[in-house]
Amino acid sequence: MPVAAPELVPLIEALQMDERAIRLALRKYLAPVLDAGVRTVIHGCTHYPLLQDYMQELSPELTFIDPAQCLAERLGGQLSAGAT
Repeated sequence: MPVAAPELVPLIEALQMDERAIRLALRKYLAPVLDAGVRTVIHGCTHYPLLQDYMQELSPELTFIDPAQCLAERLGGQLSAGAT
């Protein structure tokens, strides 16, 4: 279930992140996800892992996946296998 979160990137890119605004925005974007019974969220933007601590705090029942981290781990494994 895709959920657009247009407020997050500007909040992250602000010179000083506004924690109150971040929490308000995350509550708004996570509410429909939780209401739909979703259990796992895949970050759809490279900025979103920077808010991981807030997301986990607000929705500890969700599992969050950073696809960039998954890709890096897989690539690292392939590079290690090829280096032998």
